Amino acid sequence: MKFGLVSDIHGNLPALEEVLDEFERRHIGTIICCGDIIGYGPWPNECAMLVRDRKMIAVRGNHDTLIVGDSEIEEFSSNARKAGLWTRDQLLPETREFLASLPLPTQFENFAITHASFRDPLWEYIFDRRVAYHNFHVLETEIGFFGHSHIPTIFQWNGGDVLGGQIVDDFELLCEPSERYLINPGSVGQPRDGDWRASCMIVAAQNGAWQVQIRRLEYSVEETREEM
Repeated sequence: MKFGLVSDIHGNLPALEEVLDEFERRHIGTIICCGDIIGYGPWPNECAMLVRDRKMIAVRGNHDTLIVGDSEIEEFSSNARKAGLWTRDQLLPETREFLASLPLPTQFENFAITHASFRDPLWEYIFDRRVAYHNFHVLETEIGFFGHSHIPTIFQWNGGDVLGGQIVDDFELLCEPSERYLINPGSVGQPRDGDWRASCMIVAAQNGAWQVQIRRLEYSVEETREEM
């Protein structure tokens, strides 16, 4: 089993297309998306339809949830609220229907997926080991995939102290069978770790072992900026 892992696309089509091209070059067909497909970027419909048409295993993020809803977007910062209201006005009915159909946290046999957190509050950030520790206690699988922070991160835990944190380019990890992991691929469309390149991960599972590799990909940032 081999799959691509993405999160926080945020309507950035050139970044998403570069990531999908990378997965195609590596013959990866299955893709997991940890939410926030829309918000900020100028291509919400195109990105949502790509996620749908590629049959990604996706969950709904906080931007997806609030923008698709009819309530006031009060939980966002002023810039995010402005972008959210603009995005809401651009959504096609089929985009709105698709995003509304996505689940919140969802669980499979060996892994679970959420956008932000596996516990209440659902939209909390798993930035540090303390919050990761509390999430490990509610996680019912070996691995939990999440996003929301826009920073590639891996935490690991075997019942004692939580280890790990932010990771950098060219990082690879062979997961230990006795450990549990929380894994964030970073952001495709709006990284917040000082590296502008689109962030994604490639995950391979075989005979109970998981191997994780981060990929940082250059794309036409100028094209996105011109459309903002």
